[in-house]
Amino acid sequence: MREKQNIATNLLLLFCTIALFIETVEVGARVYYYGWDILRPSLGRSIPYLGNPNISQPSSIGLSVELKPNIRTRFRKVILETNSQGLRDKEYEIKKPDNTFRVAVLGDSFTMPSGVAIEDAYHTLLEDRYNAQSYTLDYEFINFGVDGYSLKDYLLQLQHVVPPYEPDLILVGFMPGNDTQEVLPANVEKLVPASNFWAYILAVILHGKDAIHPQVHNTWSTAVAKGISPNPLDKMIRSNEPYLRKMFAQIAAETTEKGMPVLVANMEYKTVHPLLLTLLREITEEHGMSFVDTSVHFEGMDKSSLMIYRADGHTNAKANRIFADVIYEELQRSNLIPSDTHIPQ
Repeated sequence: MREKQNIATNLLLLFCTIALFIETVEVGARVYYYGWDILRPSLGRSIPYLGNPNISQPSSIGLSVELKPNIRTRFRKVILETNSQGLRDKEYEIKKPDNTFRVAVLGDSFTMPSGVAIEDAYHTLLEDRYNAQSYTLDYEFINFGVDGYSLKDYLLQLQHVVPPYEPDLILVGFMPGNDTQEVLPANVEKLVPASNFWAYILAVILHGKDAIHPQVHNTWSTAVAKGISPNPLDKMIRSNEPYLRKMFAQIAAETTEKGMPVLVANMEYKTVHPLLLTLLREITEEHGMSFVDTSVHFEGMDKSSLMIYRADGHTNAKANRIFADVIYEELQRSNLIPSDTHIPQ
């Protein structure tokens, strides 16, 4: 009897030890990848693949999703607020006020931006910079960016959402991972996505390099990063060229008809394949759009210093300041925004 009790006690101790070890490893991993503040429950719940931050809703016009209007919550650890129109921005009058130059900013999670306070977003910095130099004009950079958006969403926004705001300029934050994805590699179906942290660990054990971290939503860019495509990357880019040309032609048709010039900014801090950059310059030039590549301004920098935290490659406030500086220089060079820096007599 005593022997059975000892066995039961030892098994219980073993179970408790294993459970404590697993919990310690998980807590340690979370702190390492997300920082000490992740131990705060409200911040942990704000990480999409650790919690369930509910910030979006279905769209009635065919967009991937829409941000819920009038919410205040945390998303990727920072405060995320939306206005009455479901934009992650302050409240703007829909009808453009007099003496106002208005820019509609379209983009994905790098433009929303995920994990960055709105006051540190590149478009907010641009708005603040122009208004600080202005004496007669008001400058508005209205943020239409939403996590996961692509060229198809930008087109729908230009058709249905943006026109009532009467913008004078369209700024498109182009992200290769989301905006170059019409054609997937032939064997991309073998990739195994994971819905959460532990599912990812299990997927790594069972499937090795074919496991996709739960933060990765785009299988095309994942396949490129993992090098599993049977075709060289340049052929993959060429296979997506018809899609890019079609989408930019449709975007150009919308903006030209409404008299809205367009600046396309490549929003990437990692190295971008030169063929893709050449193709983007060629396509945008064909349609009378301006183009600027921000990626060259990050060369030689420690990429981890530009991420919101180790486990998430979204750009932080530091990267957004660089985005803003590069785009500002291009806007000045191309005269897309009227200058209003003189001191009135």
